[in-house]
Amino acid sequence: MVVMVPGSDKKPGEGVTRHVYEVSKRLAKRGIKVLGIKSSYIELRVKYIENYILLEVPNKYFSLLRSAVVSKIPKFLNQVLYYTSYREITKNIIKPSRSPMILHAHGFYTLSQPSSNSDIIKRLCTFHGSIPLDIAVQNNWCFRAKLMLYLLRKIYRNADHYTVFTKQIKKIIANLYGIELERIDVVPHGVDADFFKRDPEPDEVKSIERKYRLDKPNRILFVGHLSRTKRPDVMLRALKIISSRRNDIMLIIASRWGDYYLETIKLIRDLNLSSIVRIISEPLYDNRLRALYKSASTFINIHQSYSGYSTALLEAMASGIPPIIYERSGNSYVVDESTGFILRKADPSELADLLTYIIENEGEAKKKGKNAQFKISKLYDWDRVVVPKYISVYNKLLAYD
Repeated sequence: MVVMVPGSDKKPGEGVTRHVYEVSKRLAKRGIKVLGIKSSYIELRVKYIENYILLEVPNKYFSLLRSAVVSKIPKFLNQVLYYTSYREITKNIIKPSRSPMILHAHGFYTLSQPSSNSDIIKRLCTFHGSIPLDIAVQNNWCFRAKLMLYLLRKIYRNADHYTVFTKQIKKIIANLYGIELERIDVVPHGVDADFFKRDPEPDEVKSIERKYRLDKPNRILFVGHLSRTKRPDVMLRALKIISSRRNDIMLIIASRWGDYYLETIKLIRDLNLSSIVRIISEPLYDNRLRALYKSASTFINIHQSYSGYSTALLEAMASGIPPIIYERSGNSYVVDESTGFILRKADPSELADLLTYIIENEGEAKKKGKNAQFKISKLYDWDRVVVPKYISVYNKLLAYD
C-alpha cells in the first residue's frame, strides 16, 4: 500500500497536486493500493475508486489524521462511505496492521510526526522545495532563513528515503539537509507525452483560434501563474519592441492567477498592447489545452528560479513546440541548445532579438521542437519513466532493514 499526501481526485493544476494526482492514478491502475489525503472545508468523506481511496478531511481534523496515518494502517473500503466525525474515521478506517506500508510524503509537514512502528511503515519524501533557501543561507541574508533550515534538517531526517526531480537538486539538498547521496533517487516530474504528441482535430484548433481571436501567424505562448519571477514585464516590453518592427506577432497568456497578475494586465494597457495580447483566464484541460499548444509558434517561460521546472514547459515540448527559457533557472535542467532557445539575459531588447530570430528561422525552430518532443517522450513520460522509477524506489524501501 502507498499513502500519498496530499491527494486529489479532481483535475489538478500545476505543482505538487498535479504530480500526486498523475502518479496516484497510474499506481492504482497497476493494482497498487493508493490512499490519497487532502484537507477539506466540508464533512469528512471517503471515496473508493479502483484501488484508490481519497480521504477528504475537515481542516480541524487534518493535523490529527496526519499523525494517526503515520503510525496506523488505513483499512481499504469497497464502497463509498460518509463520516461526520473524527471518532468515526478512527474507529472505521485507522486500525493497527502488520502489512507493510509506504508513506509517500510530498511536503515536510507529513514528516513532522516520528513514526511509532517504523518496522512496518517506510517513509519516502519527494522534495518539491525551494532552492533559494540554500542561496539565502550561504549569503547570510537573514536569521529566519537559517532558523528554517535548522528546523527542516530535523524534519527531513525523519524520512527513510528521498526523491528529487534532477541530479542538480540531489546534490543541493544532500549538502543543505545533510542527507547521504545513496538515500536520494532522481525521479523526474512528468507529462503524458503520447497525448500531447498526437495532433488535435482541425476543428479543435479552429475553435480555439476563433474563441480567443488568435489572428496573427506568429504566436508566443505563456502558460502558468503570473509570478514576478517569471518576468512577464520582460515579455511584454520585448513584445512592444517587436510590434514596432512587424505586425504578424502576438502573445497568448493562459493564466488565472499569480502575484503579478494585476500588474501584468495594467502593463498591457500602459504599453498599449491590448490588440496583440490575449489573456485566457478560464481553465484549459486535455484536448483544448493540446490544441492551444499546437496553435503556438513558440512557448516562453523565463522563470528566474532553480527550484524546479514547469509542468507547462514539459507539455509544450511534448507538443513539439520549441521553448524559450532563462539561462539561470530550473527549466535549464530540461532544455538545452538542441531542444530550445536560451535567453542569456533577462532584458527586453535581447528577448526581442531572440524572438525575431525564431520567427525568421522557422526551420531551426521546428527542428528544435522535434528534438524537444523526442526528449520528453524518452525521459519524462509518466507511464514509461516516472511511475516505473517510483515503483523501483518503493521496492528498494520495502527491502530496507
